[in-house]
Amino acid sequence: MQVFVDRVEQKCADSKFRVLDKFQPMNLLWAHTGEVFSEGIAPRMGQHCDLGYVYPPGMRHARIIRPAELRDGKTHFQMQTQVRPYIGSSSLEPGDYEIHLLVAASNAEPHGFVVELKLSGDWLDDARQMFSKGIGVTVRGGKKT
Repeated sequence: MQVFVDRVEQKCADSKFRVLDKFQPMNLLWAHTGEVFSEGIAPRMGQHCDLGYVYPPGMRHARIIRPAELRDGKTHFQMQTQVRPYIGSSSLEPGDYEIHLLVAASNAEPHGFVVELKLSGDWLDDARQMFSKGIGVTVRGGKKT
């Protein structure tokens, strides 16, 4: 089984979503294993796939590739992609996005999902406030492609 980010779209000033050309389509990684492919998931069981992380502004770590154009003092969303290009194309600056996923398995047709991501750019130490004011995530879809 695999989860593939087909494309990322960003909301523009005219409220329309447009493809983010800098993003390179690729697989996400499975949580806890860091693998691209999962051998399988038993019926009625689950397995987590990491979409990404939000880091506090100014945090430095080898795994964090901050886009050069990101304003100081703002968070960004680091997608947990198979490869993290050094140009920062798997990092998203504050804004509204639609992340288009394809979920596939050897015994099932691919299904498309859209993750709506709203990132304010603000870091809030309280997790409840962070998930109400700093970042918002909604998933829709599940249609065969």
